[in-house]
Amino acid sequence: MKFFGDFHIHSHFSMATSKLLNPEYLDYWAMIKGIKVIGTENFSHPCWLKELKEKLEPAEQGLYKLKNEYILDNPYCLCCCLLYRLYMAFPQASAV
Repeated sequence: MKFFGDFHIHSHFSMATSKLLNPEYLDYWAMIKGIKVIGTENFSHPCWLKELKEKLEPAEQGLYKLKNEYILDNPYCLCCCLLYRLYMAFPQASAV
């Protein structure tokens, strides 16, 4: 069986990474890019491990998938992502 995978994605707990590197957005962008299997780093970070346990459920043997209630199917989530980036880049603009 052939598939596309990315086995070295850091979490939002890594230094110098986006705070949007959470299971919801990883799943969303993997779906858009056609990536079927993701492997994350930082699995020993206690907060990341807790988040993964909360948001994932068993799929095939040895694999997990995002629980349905966390799946981003809203077309506006990309807009929210861009707005978040703008806010982080120009936080003073929110006062205008």
